[in-house]
Amino acid sequence: MNKEKILGVLILADLAVTVSALVLDRVLEPFLPPPLRAYATAHSVERLRAEDWRSVLWIAVLVGTVLAWVGLLNLLKAARPLYVASWVGYLVLVASRGPTVSSPVGYALDLVIALVGGMIVAVVYFSELGARFRSIRRAPEEPLEAAV
Repeated sequence: MNKEKILGVLILADLAVTVSALVLDRVLEPFLPPPLRAYATAHSVERLRAEDWRSVLWIAVLVGTVLAWVGLLNLLKAARPLYVASWVGYLVLVASRGPTVSSPVGYALDLVIALVGGMIVAVVYFSELGARFRSIRRAPEEPLEAAV
């Protein structure tokens, strides 16, 4: 399988696993033990009112990740550091949020998200596909097929 197809599959997997983790964590929350469910409910409302910088960072990470996915699919060099920056922003969010409650499935999917993200970084930086990325200025002049 060619590296460009692998990158596309990884980006699709990143999206699918991220959405699945968010949905399944909410769906499985009622099955948590009562004390954990109460903690999760109390702190989810508190988190919504918490520091505005986290909300702004969360939106920046979300927008940056989506833009990076589109750029990576189009083999744009600027998308590579944008994707890494989105991951750094996400790690800052995770480190600053304190203790959390998650279902076992949601937690496992969070680990899969990190694994897929690492594979994307490896493919775009450490494989021969990295040499095929082009600058944004050259993108209109050089069709994607020529870059491949």
